Parts: sequence; structure tokens; C-alpha cells
Amino acid sequence: MEEKQKQLRRLVENSFPNVANFHEKISVEFEKLENAKSFWSEIYVARLKVKERVEGVPEDVFIKVPRISENVLRCEDEEAVDELQNVLVYYSKKENLFYKHFAYGTIPNFPFPKVYFTEDVAGEATGGIVAENLSEKVFAVEHIPGLNHEQILRLMEALAGFHSHLMKREDKSYVESFEEGAHGRETYAPGMQNMMVR
Repeated sequence: MEEKQKQLRRLVENSFPNVANFHEKISVEFEKLENAKSFWSEIYVARLKVKERVEGVPEDVFIKVPRISENVLRCEDEEAVDELQNVLVYYSKKENLFYKHFAYGTIPNFPFPKVYFTEDVAGEATGGIVAENLSEKVFAVEHIPGLNHEQILRLMEALAGFHSHLMKREDKSYVESFEEGAHGRETYAPGMQNMMVR
């Protein structure tokens, strides 16, 4: 548990690099969101209480830590867990790259939270995303029966906005970041490769 706390504290501190001696000026309390259903991550809200006058620090932030759930680990053999870990590293890297290359509020009709900091998985107790806390506005559901007409239109507007943004963007250097194998260990796992050739 101590390693998890260190990881969470490091992620929050790195989110606000302009605040020197962060933990002296701001106290942080972490709450794990047990209702955030995921096999691939643990979700926390960090409540930030400013002790000294500090600008630009929100009252709370959302933290997503890439981690395979204990339920999955208990059900899989060692080889399967290794493959799942590679998949987790792969998708975590891609998600972090998205936030690196696409700044908050720059894509029309394509809403996503403001991201303060991302860290790639590089071993035990590493990796995560610190973002604007929207946990009060969203919730997990057991089953999604399908999208209604309004939801489909909103989805199409978002995809059109993203497509338009990519077409208009002159600097295409971001594309290389998303190519398979661009980041060493982060490559398609054998199971993923098999799904693509079918």
C-alpha cells in the first residue's frame, strides 16, 4: 500500500510543476472510487487542500492508474498475465500520447477532460493520468443496451470534429508516435495481432 501512496503523491505533485515544495503547501487526501468498474485501472480522486496561497490548483483531480485488477490476476496463468501486462502498457502509452499530442479544448465537438500530467508505465508503481475531476458527472453502468438517436448524433459530431482537426493540422509528426513498435516494449501482443489478421 505504501508504494501506491508514493505513486499517487508523485503523480499529483508532477501535475503542478510550478508549485515548489508541493506537499508543504498542499495537503492531499486520496479516495479510491470503488464504483469505477475497470479491469485495466484503479481510479482515485485526490482532494487538494491549499495551506498557502497557490494559484492554479483545483480542489480535486481525477487519477487513473493502469493496473490489472486482482480478479483478473487470480484467474490467469503467468503467461497470460504477462501478455495482459504488455497490452496494458501498450494502451496506456497510446492514451498518454493522445493527451500529449492533442491539447485540451483544441478539437471541435470532441470533449475530453483537461489533463494535468501523464506518466508511462515503466515498472511497478509507475504510470498514470491526472486529469480534471469529472467523476460527479459520469458513472459506470453494468450493461449498455445501445445508443439512442441523440447519442449517435453526438458521437458522429465528435468523430467529425476529430477528423476535421486531423485533416487541417499541418504538423503530422504525431502520426509516428502511434505506429506499432514506436516505443520499444509497447507493441501489439500476439493475441492482438491474431485479431487483426482475421
